[in-house]
Amino acid sequence: MDGLDVPENQDFVEVLATIIKELLETQNINLLFGVQSLSSYTEYTLLQTIENIINTIFILTLKKRFEAKSLRADLDTNRIQYERTGRVGEIEDRIKKAEEGKISIMTIRSACGSLKKIFEKLLTLKDYGFLEIIHNKGDSPFSAFVRLTPIWDNFLDQIQAKGIEHEIFGSALGKMIALGIEKKGISALIPLIFGILIASNNGGELLLEDLRAEFTHRGFPYYRFSTAIERNNVKDADIRMIVKKDGNKIIFSPHVQNFIQLWNERALIRMRARQQSRQQKRSTN
Repeated sequence: MDGLDVPENQDFVEVLATIIKELLETQNINLLFGVQSLSSYTEYTLLQTIENIINTIFILTLKKRFEAKSLRADLDTNRIQYERTGRVGEIEDRIKKAEEGKISIMTIRSACGSLKKIFEKLLTLKDYGFLEIIHNKGDSPFSAFVRLTPIWDNFLDQIQAKGIEHEIFGSALGKMIALGIEKKGISALIPLIFGILIASNNGGELLLEDLRAEFTHRGFPYYRFSTAIERNNVKDADIRMIVKKDGNKIIFSPHVQNFIQLWNERALIRMRARQQSRQQKRSTN
């Protein structure tokens, strides 16, 4: 993957959060699975605060959705009884509160760390359009609430329909959002990105020796990938990056191949815009 027309690391990381937001907005669940499948391959510690915030809100939002669904089913089944006891309004209020999806800032704090650090990250996530902050002017910050913006609704529907452990989905997407926002920790992913681009031109297949060469060429130890293969196997099938390991070759999932192609295209656009801007500055000097 050498050549003049190759994006730099920063080109990839600068466009990542915007792509993820766009995929949520356009309800492209398969490409979102492709994003999540990469999460095991970046372990940069500074990503943990945003990852934990997203994952905590994601899990609690799903719990509230399940609560609302259960309450509504209960009300439908036992409406006559609740009417006799005058509790219909109470149950409807509980349903409405659960469906609002608001999470107390103190709940986030207990799961994610210091309030000051959390507020900084929450404001950043709000600016990107991933979260809403509900806070009345003049009230204590401790009384604030947060919730996911409507762009998450379809993704939440898809995960809720799975009816399985949800934490891995919130954590995986949270980590990749964090990578795009913090703009650090991308280097470990670069050999893998170019390896998948090579595989995309070969039916998704890649020889392990070719992938090892990408890691060596870019100065990263290959063992990071070999140990990550083990983590790949315990993921939900939809967010496994590797669908098959056959002797000395691996086969990447269509989801991750398609996402990497999109990510590379956007990084190229940014690279070319950056180069054009640089040339214009030179010509004016």
